[in-house]
Amino acid sequence: MENEQNQFLEEFSSGDILRFFLELSSEVVWVRNFSTGKISLFASANIRNKYAIPDGDLPGFWEENLHADDREYAVQSFRQASLKKDVSYFEHEYRFHGANREVYYIRDKMKLIRNDHGVVTTAIGIWSDITHERAREHALEQAFKDEYILNKELAARKDQLLRTEEELRQINQQLSSSLEDLSEREFILNQSQHLAKIGRWEYDFGAKRLLWSDEVYSIYGVSKSIDLNDFEQVLRLYEERSRDIVNHTLEQMLSGQGLPFDITTQIVTPLGYKKWVRITGYPGFEKQQLTRVIGLSYDITFFKEAESRLRAGEEKFSKAFNNNPDPMVIIREEDLVVVDVNEKAFRVLGYTRQEVVGNVFFEFDFFVDPADRINSLSDHYTSGNELECLWRKKGGQVIQVQISSSRVEIEGRKYFISVIKDISDRKAAEEKFRKAFDLSPDLKVIVRAADLVVVDVNSKLTVVTGYSKEEVLGRSIQDLDWNGEPGDLPTEIFNGQGALDYDVVLKRKNGELFNATVASSQFWISGEKHIITIIRDITEKKSAEEKIRISEANLKATINNTSVMVWSVDREFRYIMMNEPFKTHIQTMYGYPVSSGDRVMIESTDETMLALQHQWSQRYKRALSGETFRLGEERFDRWLDYSLSPIIENGKVIGVSVFAEDVTERIMQEKELAQANKTIAEYKLIALRSVMNPHFVFNALNSIQFFIAKNDRLNAINYLSTFSKLIRGVLNTSINNKIKLSEELELLRHYTDLELVRFDNRFEFRLTVDPSLDPDSIEIPSLLIQPYVENAILHGLYNKTTTGTLKISVYGVDDEAIVFEIEDDGIGRKAAREIRQQNFPGHRSLGSALTEERLNLINKKNEISLEIEDLFDAGRPCGTKVKIWVRM
Repeated sequence: MENEQNQFLEEFSSGDILRFFLELSSEVVWVRNFSTGKISLFASANIRNKYAIPDGDLPGFWEENLHADDREYAVQSFRQASLKKDVSYFEHEYRFHGANREVYYIRDKMKLIRNDHGVVTTAIGIWSDITHERAREHALEQAFKDEYILNKELAARKDQLLRTEEELRQINQQLSSSLEDLSEREFILNQSQHLAKIGRWEYDFGAKRLLWSDEVYSIYGVSKSIDLNDFEQVLRLYEERSRDIVNHTLEQMLSGQGLPFDITTQIVTPLGYKKWVRITGYPGFEKQQLTRVIGLSYDITFFKEAESRLRAGEEKFSKAFNNNPDPMVIIREEDLVVVDVNEKAFRVLGYTRQEVVGNVFFEFDFFVDPADRINSLSDHYTSGNELECLWRKKGGQVIQVQISSSRVEIEGRKYFISVIKDISDRKAAEEKFRKAFDLSPDLKVIVRAADLVVVDVNSKLTVVTGYSKEEVLGRSIQDLDWNGEPGDLPTEIFNGQGALDYDVVLKRKNGELFNATVASSQFWISGEKHIITIIRDITEKKSAEEKIRISEANLKATINNTSVMVWSVDREFRYIMMNEPFKTHIQTMYGYPVSSGDRVMIESTDETMLALQHQWSQRYKRALSGETFRLGEERFDRWLDYSLSPIIENGKVIGVSVFAEDVTERIMQEKELAQANKTIAEYKLIALRSVMNPHFVFNALNSIQFFIAKNDRLNAINYLSTFSKLIRGVLNTSINNKIKLSEELELLRHYTDLELVRFDNRFEFRLTVDPSLDPDSIEIPSLLIQPYVENAILHGLYNKTTTGTLKISVYGVDDEAIVFEIEDDGIGRKAAREIRQQNFPGHRSLGSALTEERLNLINKKNEISLEIEDLFDAGRPCGTKVKIWVRM
């Protein structure tokens, strides 16, 4: 199936259809083959230039050009989608750097093609540039802000108009009382017209003369130089439709009907401003003859704009009302009749809109508890209150809801607007939290972050501290006398900055001190940050640890005061501990000191020493396989009797303990009998384990010490955690001839992570595993790959002046074998040997020798073959590739 997919992709990518599609679109088509790791992008020349897409295989192009703020999200979401077996189609959005680092918004849609096991083999996707859509959204947001500002200005102008109307009313009162004084009347009238933007006009039929007040000129935005007797010139100030209205009105007036008129027109000033003008006219008669028309012109532009904004606001409210995810109900206050409800009410309540609108709200049997009905009515009159209660749906099902109500006034009538939110799921989650909180075996305390006041504790308070809830609730955690020692309960635990964990000494109510671990993390309740703190009494655990420490001290004193030599080694053949007689023996007989952590197999060119090391490695391996045995040997004219036993922890062998006693006198007495009856058992070599370079462990510990010295607690903990996982993994797997492929790869990841930190990221690490392989069901010889990875880093990449690359590929061959490829772009084996000979003349890597010998032994069963290839570029060394075939 996978081959058919690959063939289809090749035909698709090379076909005319794809080429024509790319030339006619602004899309980018990409294909990722998970089996080979190959990523191909297809686009027209313009689009490739737009995104700066290079030619050829692009394994890191996508991740490297993701926007820094979106990189983790985009990579993780793609990775999670590929791991979910039920996901076939997937899309996400992110920002991407194109040519000249220009940022584009990308919508990435893809099809995930999976094999019969649900593992993704191929992904096909299309990039779409949605940058303009995002720009339009930003423009729309700005438009909403501008609209809000205009609405505020309109409200201010409305207030100004109201004040103007009041001023106009006062002016009219003054006019009615001052008719005799014409000049004063004209002055007041002109002022009022100016304030109200009302102008007077008059047309004399006899003289055929049109007169405007100053305010009319201002309204129309023209100067007094305009020829008002040129009627066509005046009509050109109106919009076309308004021009027809004015013409029709004047024709009716001139026809002799002599009726007053009131029309609304739209004008365009010479500067291009559009205004709305209301024109009223009243006929003037002399001797029953129409002689003139007197009228007013009102600038009503702001009123028209207000009407437009009001309509827009009503449309927005309607959309918000109908599109709200929760039911919304509008109730008339005077009779509590439901005047409107959105469509979401059917989903929550089971009632349709037609069943609810027009009926009294409280006549429905919504409330399970009658008291909640009364409380709800009270809350309606208090805006901002929220009520949580049980509701009964149309079908009788009971749910928990939260009702939020506000009072509003619409066209002079008061209404309630209520939002009804179904909180059944939230309440169920809160109930689960409450049960977990109360039933926890540890003391849990919830503290409000703002003032560190205790708001809740579980039932373990009295058991752990001796205090009752009443003595603690409502008090600041800083006021409680819980500290066993000054400052032993750090305030950092309650600052809400992530999860924290401390070992402290606390004090009970009766003054008794106890050991505890205190851990805390932050969470939110009703929009307010809180801290939950877990306090665990570990007094018994500390007491047991102290007893063990005393026992270990007594044991150490005992073994150091005996003539028997005692020592132990771990699975990596490093000393765990030794007594003084053993240290003295090694210093005297072999001339070098030993201490815990040292490797048993020291570097040496002496054949006798190498033979001795080989002999003891076989003995250690016998014990590591679970065997307890005794043996004796003559060395330096002394007979030593050895007893080797496996050290077992949690059901696994983690090392070997050795007791050695000088039995020379007894052996000398029994030598002849022992020589006659002695048979030498030859033990066949089962498997040699590859060992890690002791300098790596030493330098790793130095790195941890460096982080601690810098007070870089986080890096030190992370580094130490990874280091411990690696060591424990090696100890756990070295006992078996074979381990799972997944375990071997996990050890490699831990090892390379440590080397990356230790060498300050001087190389890049890439691990590719064939998706068709099942790492958990495949077994390989344990610790097989690590020595070659170590050689690639220490001898190939470490001596490189620029950043190097380490690639490890794992794939199957015809369902018969697994191939491991370890490739580096370092300085090459020849240059590495020259540097090693220069720095360490005569040295030969013991790890490599043991690994080669181990491979030779396994090859007798036709299980493994090895190939080492020196890589060259234009005749110059450019790295090394190691291939290891393991039969499945």
